[in-house]
Amino acid sequence: MNDNPFPANGPIDLFGPGAEVPLGAESDTDGGRMNIQPLRQIVRINNPQGLHMRPAAAFAQMARQFESSVVVWYNERSVNGKSWLDLMLLAALPGADVELEVIGEDALSALPKLAELLAAEGIDDPMAGDFSGL
Repeated sequence: MNDNPFPANGPIDLFGPGAEVPLGAESDTDGGRMNIQPLRQIVRINNPQGLHMRPAAAFAQMARQFESSVVVWYNERSVNGKSWLDLMLLAALPGADVELEVIGEDALSALPKLAELLAAEGIDDPMAGDFSGL
């Protein structure tokens, strides 16, 4: 069973005629309806303990700051990136490549920030920014 909420053959139709187009949306030739494409990035888990409770909680907390939908894929399973428990259930080990999928109005700003946090060697990793409050 495919848990992917997005169709493999193209974007999802989220907007009717005359709807305001969010950043990153594209116009269709089908009567002016608007479609939006998910943004995706492969991210390597560099944390020596993998995606355990603390990085999962920090990622979910950051993901909830965005309006966009956040989905994380690993081994053909997808979970809600805004749920730390769902993220832990992925059991992503150190060195695992996960796919980060973001869709929504603020996806362009969300994707690089979320990818940076997911790839950090640790929450306190200076290359990942200041996550001390997480």
